[in-house]
Amino acid sequence: MQLNKKIHIPQEILKGFKQKINNFNGNKKAKAYITVLNVLENGHVTLSNLKKIKNTIETSNDESVNFLLKDKEFINWYENILSRHSDRIQKNKENKERAGFNNAYRKPHEKTSFIHSESISRNIKVFINENIYNKIRKHGMF
Repeated sequence: MQLNKKIHIPQEILKGFKQKINNFNGNKKAKAYITVLNVLENGHVTLSNLKKIKNTIETSNDESVNFLLKDKEFINWYENILSRHSDRIQKNKENKERAGFNNAYRKPHEKTSFIHSESISRNIKVFINENIYNKIRKHGMF
């Protein structure tokens, strides 16, 4: 999931935010107020920030959050966006698993700490460093 992906907010939701900001009489330094101002200024939100907004809405009992962010239309919109992105990731992993990848659920940056001897043949030594090949051969894997 690309957490820095920009997601444009529909105009209807932005109009609702503008009306709520104009009618807001609370603390202008409240987290919800600043969040809505940033959303209105940019017209989009990142996936990471959308997750944070969702968490704030679900866990906060603050009046400013209730007034500014708890809107049924906005909640339905962000739940749809988040579920669509998580479904896309799950399908991608399932497709990798069906295609025969060893571990489709491992993150790409994770390294394996061992080498399967049955997956290495003598022809592969051309593709690896000679020093590494000699270390592997010394330990009896070839």
